[in-house]
Order: sequence, then C-alpha cells, then structure tokens
Amino acid sequence: ENGKDAVDTFNESDDFDIIFMDIQMPVLDGFGAARAIRKTHSPVRIVALTANVGEDFLQRCFDSGMDSRITKPFNVDDLLAELAKVIKY
Repeated sequence: ENGKDAVDTFNESDDFDIIFMDIQMPVLDGFGAARAIRKTHSPVRIVALTANVGEDFLQRCFDSGMDSRITKPFNVDDLLAELAKVIKY
C-alpha cells in the first residue's frame, strides 16, 4: 500500500531476490524506501517501476540505491530484458 509497508515487509523476511519498486507511493516514496532497504546492506536487486523516462530521473533511481528502471507501460520482453541485466546467474 505504501513505501513504509514495503520496507517493513522486506525487514520482516529479507528473503527477496528482487523488488519492483513503485516510485509514487504514499507515506514513503520509492526513493526513500530504496534508501531504507539499502541501509540493511542486503544484496537484493531493486528495480524502479515508473512512467518517467528522463535520464535525470534514472540518475535519481541510482542515487537512491536502485539497480535499474523499467518504464511503464512495459511488455514481457521489456521485463525479461531488464531482469537479465540485474540478475546474476
């Protein structure tokens, strides 16, 4: 429902391989949630989901600790291509 819930859920389990993080959430936005998760030093991959395609926005994602971004709307091929970039086999 909101970024604080995302952080709390992550902290309760810490058993995630990847997090798809919406940017515009109430209480705590995706940038703040990513920063909070990064404070745990977990290697979890965080991928922003956003309609914003600007390069300055992508840099904000990286600066907050996210690994990548998928712009909405996206299709399955876009999703798989991005996953291949962030997941190490």
